[in-house]
Amino acid sequence: MYVKDQGKITNKEYQEITNIPHLEKDIFYNLSLPLPSLSIQHRIAADLKEKMAQVENLQSSILNQQSAIDALPQVILRKAFRGEL
Repeated sequence: MYVKDQGKITNKEYQEITNIPHLEKDIFYNLSLPLPSLSIQHRIAADLKEKMAQVENLQSSILNQQSAIDALPQVILRKAFRGEL
């Protein structure tokens, strides 16, 4: 039994509900979800670790390039004042 109390939904019978008020947790406890084999899970985890390392390298590269871009106007102005342009 769900009761709306000051904008909050409570379940007096179970004290646990899903984040969707009209769905009861019992519906999800009986679901059977297929999982890949453990070896495939390990391969997926290794692939994800490799991809995350690539992402970190790309982020570092982007930050370095952004720093170079930010410094560019100063370099151009310095050269202009020196008559090097």
